Amino acid sequence: MYKLLFLLSTVLYLNVGKAQNNPQNVDFLIECSLDDNSKTVTGTTKFTYSNKSTDTLKYLFIHLWPNAYSSKNTAFAKQQLKLGKKEFQLASEDEMGAINKLKFSSDGQTLNWSIDDNNPDIATIILNTPLLPNQTIDISTPFSLKVPKLFSRMGHANEDFYITQWYPKPAVYDQKGW
Repeated sequence: MYKLLFLLSTVLYLNVGKAQNNPQNVDFLIECSLDDNSKTVTGTTKFTYSNKSTDTLKYLFIHLWPNAYSSKNTAFAKQQLKLGKKEFQLASEDEMGAINKLKFSSDGQTLNWSIDDNNPDIATIILNTPLLPNQTIDISTPFSLKVPKLFSRMGHANEDFYITQWYPKPAVYDQKGW
């Protein structure tokens, strides 16, 4: 088992609302461990989201990219078929992956959230209090990632792990919205 600590800071330079050239900013603190035997990553993540737009945000969209490997009906699965790649469609459930055990909270209060029925790699978090322009919010969640067999950018092959876009990550909000 390997314990990992990540500090990530993502600055998205966008023309957001009327606050042009101000970055949307997300800072992450991720503590996790990789169990190479069970092919899982478990841990917690905390991110601070800064609303640099002129809009009040009542919810955040969150990317759950590992859920692209959770079903044979995801956009990833359909894309693979369209490209003539059948390996994922033939995969056993044990070879597939997903992110789960999520429980989003802010300031000690649970946040309501849901996964999009048509896109399991997108979640919506309803904020308990709207996030005004130039305000920040801290959101945390535990998570468990089942690393899939290597089909694409994320996966494991023998003892090698290729892990990208593996943690809950806020979507971009710009002048066109989410």
